[in-house]
Amino acid sequence: MSKAAYILRAGQAFEVPPMPGDQPDPAPGATNAQISAADRAYDKSVIAYDTYVAVQSALHQQLLAAVEPTFYSFGYANVTPLQLSTHLITNYGTIKQQDLEDNRDKLKAAWNPDDEITTVWTRIRECIEFAAGTNDPISKETAMILILKSFEQSGVLAPYINEWNRKPDDDQTYANFQEHFTKANTQRLRELTTKQTGIHSASNTICPPFATVLTSSTNTACSAVTTNTGRAMYYSWTHSLGTNPNHNSATCKNLGDGHDKTATAFTRKGGSDRIYASR
Repeated sequence: MSKAAYILRAGQAFEVPPMPGDQPDPAPGATNAQISAADRAYDKSVIAYDTYVAVQSALHQQLLAAVEPTFYSFGYANVTPLQLSTHLITNYGTIKQQDLEDNRDKLKAAWNPDDEITTVWTRIRECIEFAAGTNDPISKETAMILILKSFEQSGVLAPYINEWNRKPDDDQTYANFQEHFTKANTQRLRELTTKQTGIHSASNTICPPFATVLTSSTNTACSAVTTNTGRAMYYSWTHSLGTNPNHNSATCKNLGDGHDKTATAFTRKGGSDRIYASR
């Protein structure tokens, strides 16, 4: 806020309260009333200065907490909140079209199945808030479309995506969207912890259904396998085959009991033999 704007709002100019320093001794011959008045004036100046320092410190910390460090890489420790906010507004205050496009790309980025589903709802809220008031706002309806692409890339929610797409248009609200995929992910995680016949095979060689769909592989934990349709897929001992390139036995974070970080699609070491892929 400029000085003129502050005066218009507050009705007077803002003056930084000076540091009071040590309380001076009473003037020679001062009466008790005069000494009391001087004490009150000093105490008032101390309160004003301490309040100013506390507010400055709080504003400073709030700014640093709200902004990524890359935006204030200069020496920020000894600058005032006004200097810091002026720097941010001058250099980054205008949202450019590329910023808006990058913001939309965040919604489409593949969701990592190892992360909580709540991270998706946070992502939606932040992206909508970022674009609000610009010439390219994001509605909740648009956000749902973009997040569906994110879920498709994760490769683990295909049945639930198909189920959602079959719902009547009137039922495809944002509240229902959150409820549907929260329950879907809960069910997916529950299935991962349920031992099913054939999932924990002790075989170290490939067996159905993989044998019917895989045509090639570099047999390492981080490498992709190729299906007979040319699709690249990635294997996790706990979660099996999916299309997320960042999710495999070595990088998996949500580990099942006995998870082997060296397991591959062709050397499963007792891992899952399920396939998750969008249709």
